[in-house]
This record gives sequence, C-alpha cells and structure tokens, in this order.
Amino acid sequence: KKLAKNKGKKKEKPTWGEPKQNNKDKTNSKKASSAISSLPKPEFVNTTPKGNKKDLSSTPMADAYHPAAVEAAWQDWWEASGFYSCDPKEAEGKSPEEKFVMGIPPP
Repeated sequence: KKLAKNKGKKKEKPTWGEPKQNNKDKTNSKKASSAISSLPKPEFVNTTPKGNKKDLSSTPMADAYHPAAVEAAWQDWWEASGFYSCDPKEAEGKSPEEKFVMGIPPP
C-alpha cells in the first residue's frame, strides 16, 4: 500500500494568469520581487529643448524601462518634424504604392 506524500494537505489553487510554482520557488520569487520593488526609481529631468530630438549620449542607460525618461520630448519632436500634418497636393501625383493611409475607426 503506497502512501501519498501530501496526504491531508490541500494544494493551493494558483491565481488566474500566474504560472504554477513549487513551494521552494514561491519563497524565492517573493524575495526577488520585494528586492526589485524596493529599488528607488531615478528622478528624470528633461533637458531636451522643445522640438529637438533627445540626445542619449550624455546619460547612462537605465537598468529598467522608465516611460517618462524614454518618451520625453517625443511628442514635441514629432510635431516639429511634421509627422501629424499632411499635404494632399503632394500625394496627388503619386502611385498607390507610394501613398500611406491608416484607417482609424471612429470613437
């Protein structure tokens, strides 16, 4: 007669969307996630002049993705470069292969 290892113990149900883990992995992942969340986020000050492309050569690369630092000055540069404008007269003489149209659904 074989005895079950965990007889009488209930298994923990995994929460939706999380991968299954062993008991050993649970303690290690909790330690790792608390160590990651305790790291201070670096303070970012945007020094890029309005409408210019951001210069990344003077700052060291961050260890993680920080949207405020990465995406700073994008909107101003896109507007200054004319990415949000169109000239219909310029497109009149072009073939369909040279035109770019993006259909956006209504709100």
